[in-house]
Amino acid sequence: HCGALNNNGECFMWGWNSSFQTGVLINKECQNNSKDSAFITLPTKIKLFNDFDQEINIKFKKLSIGTRHSALID
Repeated sequence: HCGALNNNGECFMWGWNSSFQTGVLINKECQNNSKDSAFITLPTKIKLFNDFDQEINIKFKKLSIGTRHSALID
């Protein structure tokens, strides 16, 4: 999988996603069926949500990618 940060601090991820290492879920059912979300074909913006299901905006500064994980630093 791959990732990129833009000048606004937004993160976009794509590629192999068998362990949800991109942080992208196509839909809630994907949590139970990994083959539905096994490959993300286009750069997809990472969205984060608080405990109330409200999207929160964070400007990321660094991105680290491993075989089956990704880490973002704000």
